[in-house]
Formats: sequence, C-alpha cells, structure tokens
Amino acid sequence: MTLDQFDEIATAVNHAIDNAGALANQWQNESPLFAFLKGKAKGLDGGDKIRENIVYQKNSTGGSYAGYDTLDTDPSEELGFAYYEWAQHYKAMAIDEATILKTSGKNQLVDLLTAKINNAKDSMFDDMATAAFADGTGTDGKDMDGLGLLMDATATLGGISPTDKTWWVPQTDSTATAMALSWMNTMINNIKGSSGGDPMKMGVCDLILTTQTLYESFESLVLPYARTPGTGVGNLGFTSLAYKGTEIAWDERQTAGVVDFLSSKYMGLRYLNGRNFKLDGWRKPTNQDARVQFIFWMGQIVCNNRRRLGRATAKTA
Repeated sequence: MTLDQFDEIATAVNHAIDNAGALANQWQNESPLFAFLKGKAKGLDGGDKIRENIVYQKNSTGGSYAGYDTLDTDPSEELGFAYYEWAQHYKAMAIDEATILKTSGKNQLVDLLTAKINNAKDSMFDDMATAAFADGTGTDGKDMDGLGLLMDATATLGGISPTDKTWWVPQTDSTATAMALSWMNTMINNIKGSSGGDPMKMGVCDLILTTQTLYESFESLVLPYARTPGTGVGNLGFTSLAYKGTEIAWDERQTAGVVDFLSSKYMGLRYLNGRNFKLDGWRKPTNQDARVQFIFWMGQIVCNNRRRLGRATAKTA
C-alpha cells in the first residue's frame, strides 16, 4: 500500500461516511435525549452567538371597538431574545505511516479506517451525551449547556437571569418522595398549563427522562394503563412507555433520583452548518511519521421557554 493510494482510499471512505450521514445520525442510536432533541435540530449559517426568540407575555393591545373609536397603537413589549454561546467538541484519530505501508490491500485499509472513524465517533457521542446531562461547567466551562443548567431554577441561561425574569424559571419539585402519579400529573399539568389565548400558557410535555430504577418503578404504577409509543424515542429502539400523551424513557447518564420533564416545542439542538460531525480529512503532522484526522461539531442545546420545562429531584423507587 503506497501513501498515494492511502490518500485516495481515505478520501473515498470519508466521502462515503459523510454522504451517508452516519455521523450526524448517530445521535438517534446513542442517546434518548439527543434522539429527542434531534427532532428540533436546526442548522445555522453562523453568528457570534445563537439567538433564540423569547415570547414572555401576550400582546397587550387590541380589544372591542365601534365606529370611529381610537385604536390603541402603543408598542407592546412581549418579545425578547436568549443568546447562547457556541460549544465545540472534537475527536482525533491517528494512524502511523508504517501501518499504512504494511497494509496489504484496499479492503483491509478501508476496514481499518472505518473502524478508527467508528470508534472515534462512538467515543465522541458518549462524551457529548454525558455533557448534555451536566451543567455546562465541564472543561473550564467549554462544554455544551446540559440539563443540569437548563433545569437549575437559579442559574442564568441564554443571558437571562431567573432572578430578574420570573417567567424564566423551570418547574421544580424537590420533595423527597417515592415515584407517584400524583406529583407527576401535577408537573405535567404545570408544564402544559392552560391556553386562554396567552402564548406563555400553551405548553407541551412530550418526554419524561429518568433513571432505569425510577423508570421501572413508574412502569409498575402505570403498566395496566400505559402503552408502548409508536413514535418518539421508543420508535428509535429505546425503552419507553407513553402515559397521558407523554413518553417516558430512561438513560444511564441521568442523575440518580432525578426526573426531567421536557418539551420539544421549547427546546432543541442548534448546530453550525459545515460543522455537524464533520470529518476534516487525513493530514500529515510536521513532526510525526503518521496521519491524523478530526471529527468536529459546533452547536448548542437551546431553550426559548424555560418555564415549560421541569425537574423533580430526590425521588425514590
């Protein structure tokens, strides 16, 4: 195997994997949380920060009128913005030139390169899926904003402080108690709210994410009434049930005693176009007899209506 042949084969392998979407699609196979977030994934062309529109109260103008009544045209302050920093993640692969030269055939090299990419991919997804449950402070604050931050009722998110803006506080339940339908129903109802024409009161809770222990406790409570969903994360191979129109699943990365109530209407994944798990090509370092390649991702988990998310803590089976 010559080095020129390596370049040709390596380029073909990268092209095949990129065109198949094998890297970006892996979220479906590795994490119930990212399978859920992917439903609201959106590619962006750039920007210093990621901007999400916030509707924090109803339009205060309008009403009934007759004839030549003067109509209210005063500005209605109901819109704002949340600004999120870009997070970047990567994985590196390396292969020394001696291994390349000793590779006897094209198929053998294709298998080797594919195995290296798949291992790097799986490792990267595991790192990022773990970060998605944390609070964004990992790696000196360079990690993505995870559920530990989104669900923290006292933490600033998207540049908005819940201390200053009470409508930016997630629903919480910190009562130490066992899994029970009563408090779960209350949390779901608080997130869904009532409509009344107010966009801030319209909610949807379409995924409850917890631990395996608490999931099995929930399963014992609702098994006679629950069903296996035909859509959502259950349709992607994860263990899940549906209760009152809300899917519930478990993830091994979830914090013990925690039950998160999520809404695909108000949270999702944003990524930079061209950096959505992008293979950047094998290159030769100046100080090594080897080839290296990176996988890059740039984006963030965002929320535009925090009060329609919820977290219950200190729960037991």
